[in-house]
Amino acid sequence: KAWLGLVDEGEKLSLVRSIREAILSGYKRWLMIFLSRQDQDVMDWMKKNKQFFGEAFNKKFLGSLTSQVLTFLPRRKAEYKYFLDRMARKALGQILGNVDQDVMAALYLSQQIFSKREIIEEMPDEILISMSSAYEDFLEKKRKEFKEKLPTLIDSIKQKIYAAIDNGQIPVKKSKVKQVLKYTVIDLADPVVMKLEKIRGLYEADRRSILLDATLDPKDMEKVLMHEIMHALSGQTNLLITGKEYGIEYEDLNHLRVGLGFTSKSGFRWLNEAMTEALTIATLKLPDSNSYSEERKLLEILMKHINPELLKKAYFEEYNPKIAAEQRLPAWRALTQAIDQKFGPKFLIRLNKFIQDYDSSRMEDEPTGLEQAAGAFEDFGEQFPKFLEEYLAKKYLTVPSKSTPNEEESF
Repeated sequence: KAWLGLVDEGEKLSLVRSIREAILSGYKRWLMIFLSRQDQDVMDWMKKNKQFFGEAFNKKFLGSLTSQVLTFLPRRKAEYKYFLDRMARKALGQILGNVDQDVMAALYLSQQIFSKREIIEEMPDEILISMSSAYEDFLEKKRKEFKEKLPTLIDSIKQKIYAAIDNGQIPVKKSKVKQVLKYTVIDLADPVVMKLEKIRGLYEADRRSILLDATLDPKDMEKVLMHEIMHALSGQTNLLITGKEYGIEYEDLNHLRVGLGFTSKSGFRWLNEAMTEALTIATLKLPDSNSYSEERKLLEILMKHINPELLKKAYFEEYNPKIAAEQRLPAWRALTQAIDQKFGPKFLIRLNKFIQDYDSSRMEDEPTGLEQAAGAFEDFGEQFPKFLEEYLAKKYLTVPSKSTPNEEESF
């Protein structure tokens, strides 16, 4: 819009500055996605801007890189072969014209060129706008293709959930499945944002929406969507807040719990994601999954001591505010009582605190809190609760062993 003159010059300069800053903040990831995911589109875009590439990447710079490529690649081919799709590699080789369409050389060359921060800083405004426009066109094209395929995908997922219900794997009613699939908005999200957040899908309870990475492979799309639909099907605890501000009455829905995860500090996110992925694997009848492997390992150890059905019932349990407080979450209460009976009071809270505490102080190359917890659980066995209590006591001097009425009710 800025380049077509649909905004004034001041707005245009502001927009261009925002684009440049956005690319610079995550430029390698952004450009790799841009280059590697558009095939013919990226080839056309680069051809249109051939003059810029020729000027920006002078012959001396390209020549020195090419000589590096030809001597370096034979020893390191495997390390680079997954970065760009074949068409993008060929496009780079053809457009820049100095690698003789050597696919691996073009690949290495592209990484070197687009890892130069000064290239982005010196890139003309029209190229930045053109690149952003091409990227947005790519996303819109993906969204259009996705919407055409979505009804078939949803029907396939619905039938598999129904089969799991009939087999007793999922304790929900088919009417709820229909309602969730009818009223949940499902769309594609910008893959740069998703990759920076290190997620491939997202369920937003407050918006009743599911977002999926636009660059997901078709074979992964069903699994990620099923995972997010499981979140949508899981039981929720919501608090309706009403008030009056500036003379206007308002209502706001505060989501306290989705499945086994809470919005409080304790959160139990690992437990919720592990259960969600386990249900996804079972429903799709997959042999395994590479998602949430650390979380699922810890869950598997826990389920050796706790009836899995208790976890499943608590996961899908809906909060009922119309009955007595002590009866509003009976499945969750039964789960926590079984865990406390086996491992001692507040075991889950201690375990969660250990994971969070370890992650907050670990170095990048050290094991995660989940890995440490799973390893200690296996090593200490029946003595693991005592290990947790002693660890936290040393760290924080004291940990209450009895829940207060407020804490008990919040869980």
